Order: sequence, then C-alpha cells, then structure tokens
Amino acid sequence: MEAPPAETVIDVSNLSVGLPEGADRPLAVEGADFTIRAGETFCLVGESGSGKSVLAQTIIGMLPPQLRLCGGEVRFRGRPLPPQRSRAFETLRSRELAMIFQDAAASLDPIQRIGHQLEEILQVHGVSGRRERRRRVMDLLQAVQLPEPDRIYRAYPHQISGGQAQRVVIAGALALEPQLLIADEPTTALDVTTQAEILHLMAELARTQNAAVMFITHDIGVVAEIADTVAVMCKGKIVETGTRDAVLTRPRHPYTRRLLAAVPRPADSTPRTDPAPVLNVEGLARAYRIRTGLFSAKPLKALQDISFSLGSGETLGVVGESGSGKSTLARCLLRLEEPDEGRIFFDGQDITTAHGARMQALRSQLQIVLQDPYSALDPRQKIGSAIAEGPVIHGASQSEAERRVHELLDLVGLPQLAAERYPHEFSGGQRQRICIARALALEPKILIADEAVSALDVSIQAQILKLFQDLQQAMGFAMIFITHDLMVAAAICDRVLVMRGGTVVERGAAADVFRSPHDAYTQGLVAAVPGGLYGPLASAGAGAP
Repeated sequence: MEAPPAETVIDVSNLSVGLPEGADRPLAVEGADFTIRAGETFCLVGESGSGKSVLAQTIIGMLPPQLRLCGGEVRFRGRPLPPQRSRAFETLRSRELAMIFQDAAASLDPIQRIGHQLEEILQVHGVSGRRERRRRVMDLLQAVQLPEPDRIYRAYPHQISGGQAQRVVIAGALALEPQLLIADEPTTALDVTTQAEILHLMAELARTQNAAVMFITHDIGVVAEIADTVAVMCKGKIVETGTRDAVLTRPRHPYTRRLLAAVPRPADSTPRTDPAPVLNVEGLARAYRIRTGLFSAKPLKALQDISFSLGSGETLGVVGESGSGKSTLARCLLRLEEPDEGRIFFDGQDITTAHGARMQALRSQLQIVLQDPYSALDPRQKIGSAIAEGPVIHGASQSEAERRVHELLDLVGLPQLAAERYPHEFSGGQRQRICIARALALEPKILIADEAVSALDVSIQAQILKLFQDLQQAMGFAMIFITHDLMVAAAICDRVLVMRGGTVVERGAAADVFRSPHDAYTQGLVAAVPGGLYGPLASAGAGAP
C-alpha cells in the first residue's frame, strides 16, 4: 500500500465496527473512508446513534470491549495504529493523539487541584522535574486563555465555571502537543458566548500548532463556524463528505438535506396585538444566601424587579446564559419557591401567597416540561399511568383519564399502544413527547418549557418545536419558553425577555430584539451564535425534503 502524503495525519480506510448481537443494526460503523490533514478541522456530523463516537473511540484506541473491529484500518502518519487498548496505544495516546470529551466536569478529578491534574499528565509521559512541569502547566493555562492562571492552578474543579473547566480539559489534551485532537461534542453544554470562545480557541490552536482536529457534533451552526471539511454520518455510514461550503449550500444526500432543513430559522411573524392577559408579574425578586465561610454568608440576587405580562395563546421567550435567573423565575411562577418581593397575577387572581388546596387547584393550570426527558419520567411507571396521574388526582374517573391518555398520545404523534410501555422503551424525542402529553393532560392555560429541546438532536428538536406550535394552536395555551439557544427562541417566540444577572436587560418582539438588539449584552449573545443568527445557515437547506 502506497504511503499517504506527508501532510496526512489520519487516513481511515473502509473501517467497520460491529455491534453486539441483538442491537438495532449489525455495524456501528460501516465502511468509513476519510483523511484528515495537518492544520485541518474535520467536522463529523450526525445524530445520536449514528456511530460518530464509536468512530472516534476506534481512532483513539478506546473501543469498548463489547464492540469489535470487523474490517478496514486506520493509519496515523502513514503507520497502522496499534491494537485497541494495547500498551503500545497507551504510549501513543496523549503524546500523539488526544481527545476532549463532552462533559468537562466528569473528565476532572473533583478532589485534586487543577494544577496537580495537569502536571500528572506530563509526569506520566516522562517530563521530570516539578519546576519544569509547573512552568509548562502555567504556559498551557495561558495558551487556553484562562484568566488568573495562578488561581486556576490552585483551584479545585468545583471552584471554576463550566467554560473554564472545558478550557482546562483542552489544556490537558494539548499538554504533549499531539498531532491529532479529537473533540467529541465539547461545547454542547456551554452557553452561547462560552461556546463561541471555545470554538475560536480550538480553531486558533489548530492553526498555531498545525494539528489536525476531528470535531464531532450534531450542531450545524458549529459546523458552519469552524469546519474546513465535513463528513455526514447516518446509521453507521458516512453518506456525504465535502468542503464546508459545498455540504452546507449544495448538499447531495437526502439525509444531509433533512438535517439542514431541521435547523431552526428565525420567524418574521409579529406578535398579535394585545392578546388577553393570562399572567401578570410585577416587581418579582428572589435572593439566596451563599455560604462564604463557616459562619459567614452573602446574598445572591437571583431575580431583581422582574415585571412582564403573558397573553393568551402567546409564546414568551426567556433567554440568557446560565446563572441569569431563568429557572429561578420558572420556579417562582410555579410557586415552587417563594419570591421575596413582587406579585404574580394569574387570570386576574393574586397567587403570590396561594397555598394548600388553592395552589393545588391552580397548579393544574400551570404546567412545566423540563429539559431532561430521561429523568422526568418514573422508570417503574407505564406511560399511560404517568399521563393519567394528573387527571385522576384532580378528580377525573379512571375511564375519563384513559380516554384523555389516548387523545393526548394521538395529539403528540404516538400510538395508543404506547400507554402500556415503560420509559426505557422510547427514544429521547419520544420521551419528550410523552412529557408534553403529561403536561397537557389537565389542559393548562400556561405551559412552561424549561430548555425542553436543548438535549435533542436537530431533527428531533425540529419535530418537538413544531409539535409545540401545533398543540398551542389547537389548545390555545400560553407558553413561557426558557432557553439559552437564540436560534430556537427566534424560531418559536412571539416576544422575548433577555435576562442577565437576575434582571431583564432587553425585551420586545423576538424579530426586533434579535435583528436590532439595543443592549450590549444582547448584542454579544446574538454575535456569538455559531454560523450567525441571520447568516447563510438560516437559509441553507430550507425547503429540503
């Protein structure tokens, strides 16, 4: 076999990886072919279960024992890789090949200081002398643009933010200057501005170190932002490969076109004029006491002087980064937390201090759909029972509740037989449909969706967003849509509140706020959206089948 060109870092040839017997398909990866060159950012795109992570695990030598190589090979700088999980691969890993995982917190030891963990990587790979290791760690912390490197060096993981933790993990991956850096969904859980910083950092490091980067993602916006080359993966097969511009603007494969068509696009519709108010919030405030020492604490103002109204049938978006107060606002509206100040009026009634039977009666009219459809359902309870529970508690007969279950399953696009199945028998998108059906079982006037689509693949996300809109039109409920994803907010919301540090910094019609933001913070959020909120991606693939 002829040696690949010198600039080729990874050459994958007809690679296949088998799944255990009884899986939904025989191969996790089937006949994969691609190359990655030095200085290139290669984006591998696909939905959950497409085989992206298995392909990355194979290249990094960490293929799970229950999976097996069935054919093909991977060559690194012209040489075949050692056997999976072998000692030879351990020598190669970190020094020549490195990987960044999605969950930075899980990648760091919670009981070891950051500096010690980074020094350990250097020590294991032969860097002797504590002074030399410390110097190199400090250089790494500066290279990934962490503020106050001395403080970060001495800190424990719980003392730094999620974005800083991800930068530390990147620093660890770069410690030995690898030739290939594999990043598996490293920005999925990050706020939009932190995500933009990490994406810029990785692109800059690839350029300055001339390393090849394999970036795994399901976010088409990220692809538009950083990719040189794109490979699209579906059910174990790479169905399309090409330059970023070619794949995003001239997709050839139907699956690629479906992915692009599912990307949320800003709606140009204007809010309805003066819808009848169903919720009014006046001067809401909430503070917590944060312990700073054994006998000392300081107040943290989670909400400050929040006022807004919500009209019948309207969708109000609440956007902002982690810690802005979005979820605290939801808990106060649902009366799961007591506000310190302000008043909440629902249908003209002051519910700020409602308790007991009165609050239980009101709760049927205020429902929530949470972010994680996996933890939101009792794994021991059948779906039909979970949906019927609310109506039964509020006085419906068993036959009425069962009829309602069947109606709701039809509404959310699930078969009636689903009522007899358990949560583990459904996909993430199907579970979220079940959570929506459960929330609508009591025909609420207000539905709060708290990051309800952020954990879903792009095509499932598009289905759930359309489902929300269809159900809202059919049932007439108002919706408070909490999200950090501006693309989603621009696609579904009539009006938006932009929150920062517990305050509303900007409000107005969604199209107006996102097209012409006035506040500097909102401007920063809009500018940080990967691919641009109103950039070329907003029209790429529109109308695709």
